[in-house]
Amino acid sequence: GASTQKFGTALVLLLMVLSIYLVAILVRRRCDRAKVM
Repeated sequence: GASTQKFGTALVLLLMVLSIYLVAILVRRRCDRAKVM
């Protein structure tokens, strides 16, 4: 129903935000390592 669709959309948005957040962390770690080394 509509509620399931809403939940699915929210879940997809949450996953997108989490993936972007993880990528940002990985990029930061690489930059920090490069600076240290």
